[in-house]
Amino acid sequence: MQYIKRITENELQRKLNASGAVLIKGPKSCGKTEMAKQFAKSILQVDKDERVEAVMSIEGQFILTGSANPEEQAKLHSGAGRFTVVKMHTMSWQEMGFSTGEISMEKLLSGEVQSTFDNEIDVELIVERMLKGGWPALLDVSIEDAMEINQGYIDLLAEADMSRVSNVKRDPVKIKILLKAIARNIATLVENTTLEKDIKSKETDTLSRPTLIDYLDALERLMIFEEQPAFGMHIRSANSLRKAPKRHLCDISLAIAALGLDKQALLDDLKYCGFFRAN
Repeated sequence: MQYIKRITENELQRKLNASGAVLIKGPKSCGKTEMAKQFAKSILQVDKDERVEAVMSIEGQFILTGSANPEEQAKLHSGAGRFTVVKMHTMSWQEMGFSTGEISMEKLLSGEVQSTFDNEIDVELIVERMLKGGWPALLDVSIEDAMEINQGYIDLLAEADMSRVSNVKRDPVKIKILLKAIARNIATLVENTTLEKDIKSKETDTLSRPTLIDYLDALERLMIFEEQPAFGMHIRSANSLRKAPKRHLCDISLAIAALGLDKQALLDDLKYCGFFRAN
């Protein structure tokens, strides 16, 4: 598959110019390794912390990639003064070629007037792209195959990754229940208490408050679950436009897969579909 240029490349190049090592972190399969290959002169795969430390003792410049944050109590190399970090996401609408990128949020916030005209896209195509998601490997596969792969992502997340991230056995059924609750409340100011109530009202099983918090923490370390901070307009102001963060999954397709939705289900409820699009 031909490599598609990523917007994050500019940030990676800037940080390579400034530091001896750059860590690219993001969810599995978002394209970290392929982007790193565009800048690397050689590739070495290591999977143990002590091997990473040995490699880092060699003089040179490094690009590291990772799909999970370590636990708080883990022994860490701070990297202060040497490491910089690039956070990578799945592909944006612009990277996939469905937007020109001419409308800039940065320019809008600075007061610059911009034309709001952009490429017109059919609603069915938008829904199909949401079902596929922004995974680089799924750009050219069929909708049916992409949905199967995304469901497999959810299954492996629940059955393997969530337990492996901190060597703690976690219940796959309860993980999927939590993912469904997050998906039902995607891109909203949902509190943990609301997630608890949602689960109790719609599922046969329940999650205790400590379990829910632990599972959310594990999802966050895997970079599957994200909290969008409240936005403040002024640097010195303690006030923000809202008080609580909005909660998202790393890609729309995972929320859709967690709920087992298909194209027709999304087309039949475009209002709810809009919450997915805001993810």
